[in-house]
Amino acid sequence: MSQKWIQKFEDIGMIWKHDGNPKRPYARLTSGKISNGFVNCTHLISRPNMLHEALKDLVGPYKIPRTPFVVVGQAMGSITIASHAALILGGRSCWSVKVNNEAMQIDPRFALDASVPAIIVEDVTTSGGTTLKTKRALEHLGVPLLPYIFTVVNRSGKTHADDLEIRALVTLDIKVWDFGENPFTKDGMELVEPVRPKEHWEALRQEYA
Repeated sequence: MSQKWIQKFEDIGMIWKHDGNPKRPYARLTSGKISNGFVNCTHLISRPNMLHEALKDLVGPYKIPRTPFVVVGQAMGSITIASHAALILGGRSCWSVKVNNEAMQIDPRFALDASVPAIIVEDVTTSGGTTLKTKRALEHLGVPLLPYIFTVVNRSGKTHADDLEIRALVTLDIKVWDFGENPFTKDGMELVEPVRPKEHWEALRQEYA
């Protein structure tokens, strides 16, 4: 199942991995760390039929033990994913939003019932930090969580985020490092300046002689 979706995601240009060309930059992540891979889920989210099929394969095999329940995504990348997952599972959806650089809260337009459990979904799990911030926001409201999260792509190298099991459609082996610790160069330094994928997607993907 995983390999099938890896191929589909590569076909639509959603998964990028560095090919070892010394002229090609590595990706600088939002955290400031550097990586030899990046997953651009906008290529999937912009294809609703493919997204729905992917989420059926991700969440469809699981029966939620308690109803009703709410599926929680994060603004902006996981809003659509939460909606599709809720449709497939038969629940409601909502999302969390950033309130500052350190925390997230459930969008105040949603009134969550503390007796209704929540399931967190993500587009890509990199460090698990966003998931944990959303988890804390739900716990602050007294909302119980089911003990797992659903993610389209797990590139974290982890099986759990805190005490939540990561259930992924695709798991990728992608490395992440701090500046000066590049595992693919002799001295750990970058041969070219790393770039932010969202602003420089073509620089990562273009042909380099």
